Amino acid sequence: MHDRIEFWVAIAWPVASAIINAAFRFRTPEQWMTFAMERPRLAGFVRLCSATGLDVHKALNALKEAAGKGER
Repeated sequence: MHDRIEFWVAIAWPVASAIINAAFRFRTPEQWMTFAMERPRLAGFVRLCSATGLDVHKALNALKEAAGKGER
């Protein structure tokens, strides 16, 4: 039982949240506002995933910066 929980917390949740965050990445704040007004529950779930999981865009920027190729 604990192995499943540890797997979920360490592997599955970051991967799942990264996929959700990448799928619901909006280019402009206006697009996000339109989405949030049309689907408030789904928008809340996306915000929860973003707050508690892995944000692909931020992670890639951090990796680029660590490698010395990103913006500072």
